[in-house]
Amino acid sequence: MESLKLNAYLPADDLKRMVDEFHKLETTLVHPQRIIEDMRASRPAFQRFNGWLADHIVGIAGTMVFFYFLCLLMSAWAL
Repeated sequence: MESLKLNAYLPADDLKRMVDEFHKLETTLVHPQRIIEDMRASRPAFQRFNGWLADHIVGIAGTMVFFYFLCLLMSAWAL
């Protein structure tokens, strides 16, 4: 274990001790995606549609294809 360099600031023995302490804790893990799905399902249909539309607009607007389209549109408008 001593030859293992996991962290530049902590020795390997300290890291092993920390990991062992975390494994002793009894906590239930809940995936954040499940919480988000439950929250979305409890919203009215109109709000679900708005969320879906916003997710798709942001997904498209964050691409290079949209950037090129916007450049062409601005160039055509300027001409």
